[in-house]
Order: sequence, then C-alpha cells, then structure tokens
Amino acid sequence: MILEAVRQEHPDISEKDAKEIAAKRTNTWKHAFDDLQDVGVYLSLFKDVGELPNLRIEQVTVEYPILPLIVLELSYKGKRYPSHWDLDDIKEQLEFAIKNQIPGSEKLQNTLERLEMEMIDTRRVRKVGNSLTVSIPESITNLFRIKDGDYLSFVYKYGEVKVKKEKNVS
Repeated sequence: MILEAVRQEHPDISEKDAKEIAAKRTNTWKHAFDDLQDVGVYLSLFKDVGELPNLRIEQVTVEYPILPLIVLELSYKGKRYPSHWDLDDIKEQLEFAIKNQIPGSEKLQNTLERLEMEMIDTRRVRKVGNSLTVSIPESITNLFRIKDGDYLSFVYKYGEVKVKKEKNVS
C-alpha cells in the first residue's frame, strides 16, 4: 500500500527510487507505530497505510523554548499522542491535513494564523554615523534576556538571517 502511495505521489519516478522511498516510509511507519510518542509523526504515513480515517487532531499548543514549537495532540484509535513540530515542518503538515480533511485541522490552521500575526514586528532602520541601527522588540529582548553589552551573532543561510545570542566574554 505504501509503494502504491509513492507511485501516485511521484508518477515519473523510477521503480527503484519508488521502492527506496517506500522502504524508508515503511521503516518510519513501523518505528512511529511502535512508539507514536516519538518526536513527529508525519500525517501522510497514516494515509499511506490506510489509517487516515482513524486520525484526529485533538489539540494544538505552542511552546517557546527559543523558537516556536508546535505540539499537536493526535488521537489515533482512541489513544492520544503528542507530536512536536517546528514552524517550517508544521506548514506542510497543515496543508496535508486540510487537503485530506483530517478532523481538527482547523485548530491547527487557526493557531498558525495567530502565531504568524504574533511574530510580525516591523522596525525602522536608521543611519547613525557609519552604521545602520534598528531597535529590538521587547518580546525578543525578554525571550533571549538581552541586555546592554551582550553580543548578537547573525547567521546567514539560504537567504535567511537568524540571530543568536553569544555569551559575554570578559
């Protein structure tokens, strides 16, 4: 059943590659099925093995260790399991949940819309001498516990910039 799902998903793929993807999904499914409490169970696995009708998103919460972490509480055959996702991966899961009409997907969509609204904070850049400066939102200074004299690192990767707080060096 998983191999057939891979063939439908990737119609132009070679048989060898299709079998390889199916084998990986089978191993992932077996591992996830043994312990559904494991980090993040891809919702497509339930479809691949014909268990999608038994899946339901019961609750969606957001945790903030540093970056938002979305926790889905999935209900599968009467048992509840937490599934943890970062912001990038959860968007793909939401798209899948809506497309396949998984009960509770509207909870996930509402949470993500609210989260994205909370995360937008626009600041004006100003020129001071030879430098460009911008103020840091209070929510960020509180989250990272940034204070006068701290160092921030800017990590550039694939056109994105991430900010990391460095430890003070005395």
